[in-house]
Amino acid sequence: MKFKPKVSVVIPVYNGSDYLREAVDSVLNQTYENIEVIVINDGSTDGGKTEKIAYSYGKTIRYYKKNNGGVSSALNLGIQKMKGEYFSWLSHDDVFYPYKIQKQLDYIINNPKYSAVTGNFDYINKSGKIVGEYRNTSKVVLDEARDIFKIWINGSAILFHKNCFKKIGLFDIKNKTTQDAEMWLRLISKYPIYFLKDKLIKSRHHNKQGSRMNYPALTAGLDYFYEYIINNYDISIFFPKQWKILFNNNRYALTYEWLGDQALLRRSLEGAKKCYSKASEVNRSLLNLSKFKLILCSHGLDKILVTLLLIKNNYSNTKKRMVLLTY
Repeated sequence: MKFKPKVSVVIPVYNGSDYLREAVDSVLNQTYENIEVIVINDGSTDGGKTEKIAYSYGKTIRYYKKNNGGVSSALNLGIQKMKGEYFSWLSHDDVFYPYKIQKQLDYIINNPKYSAVTGNFDYINKSGKIVGEYRNTSKVVLDEARDIFKIWINGSAILFHKNCFKKIGLFDIKNKTTQDAEMWLRLISKYPIYFLKDKLIKSRHHNKQGSRMNYPALTAGLDYFYEYIINNYDISIFFPKQWKILFNNNRYALTYEWLGDQALLRRSLEGAKKCYSKASEVNRSLLNLSKFKLILCSHGLDKILVTLLLIKNNYSNTKKRMVLLTY
């Protein structure tokens, strides 16, 4: 018997009349046929334009409208309504390549130990023209939590079994802008994610995207993300494999410090402060580098980024570090 499970593709949309039809059509035109499309209208305020497009598909798709609550709440409603065995998310302004679902299920058939599969993607502009690509070549399988910070998992490119939600829970409705990164972190803590070399989707960048229209909200989401990690995760999931044999506080302090560096790279100053503070708390050495970085945070983000670059280039002597405070 052929393996043909139903796949539920959830499309959360808010004021998406410009791109929703292209997104829905890309799912309906998949080479794999056993798919249901679930469109969740997250309280659009465009005078019914988005809803009109959804209704034009009739019974071809399943359509639900709700009060505005953010992407996480829309995704969660779609998950609760899905009838398929596998979950896939498609942002209303992104597009699936026709073979996307088939390639992911083909891999799962031949490698049943993997419940989650993602892959590479192209960038397109508002007109749909390809303007770039993301191509992961460094790793094939994501099997460590640290990989989440090295390899970009696009939310529209992933597919995984619905049973995963039983262990990892649904999307966090309090997280308005980084709900995807936090979900993949939860996912990889329980299941390895296979990364296909194929390009699976076209990811659209345009001026009306929420992250571009509301930068303060994005920053707040990043701050929330790092605080969430500190408060809700066993930090050992971030240990490099070679650290497993160590049994002292240094590995914990170094890991919190590493997380702080990741936060800074993403311009989450408050997130970095929380991570460095936690590292200093774990390792109370007076010369602990995390304390130094924590002090630098009060001098502004650009200053600490420059200083970290200098430190990376062999400015590791404690006295030199302190001189940099005057930068």
